[in-house]
This record gives sequence, C-alpha cells and structure tokens, in this order.
Amino acid sequence: MGKKNLRYFETILSEQWEENQVRETGKTQYKVVGKDLFALRTDLLIRFDPELASHAQDFASDNALFLDTFAAAWTKVMNQDRFDGPTGNICDRAGCDGARTDAPEMAQE
Repeated sequence: MGKKNLRYFETILSEQWEENQVRETGKTQYKVVGKDLFALRTDLLIRFDPELASHAQDFASDNALFLDTFAAAWTKVMNQDRFDGPTGNICDRAGCDGARTDAPEMAQE
C-alpha cells in the first residue's frame, strides 16, 4: 500500500460519476465521466455518507493516517479470531490444537 490509497480516496471524492450498465450482466456500476475508470456503489457510499466522507477526506490528505488506521483495524479483526477463511476455523473442529479432524485421508498407494 502506498500512494495508491491517496488516489483512491481523492478519486472517489473529486470525480464526477455516472451510472453505467454492464452489458454482460445487466448490473449497475459507476464510471467517471470522460474516463475509463469504474467503481461500485459501495465505493461511492464513502463519498455520500457524511461520516465516511469525513474519514475519506482525512485519508485523502494523509496516507500515513490511512495506513495507521488500517493496520490498527486489521490487527483488531485478526485478534478477534473472526476470520474463518475458505476452510473454516480449525479451532471450531479440532479444539485449537491445530489437528484437523475433518481432513480427508490420504490415498494409499
């Protein structure tokens, strides 16, 4: 992560956006007027929600603040043991000893 974070927030806050239908799916996304740059509705909510916009403005002007805030949030989430990943939480099935009880057996040759 680096200066791209600044550009993300600056772009969300400063560009003019228009609705754009994705031909293949019929879903709506948003496009910067006159540019080949797209965003989802969830990205633009950052701009139009007053509390999120306030944070976005802070992050757009101070990348170190964004990185510090992101690192603190990431650490908090990871320490809460809420991320199960694609295979689930090992502790839920194996008693937190690290041994998977539902792992498939290896084929015998």
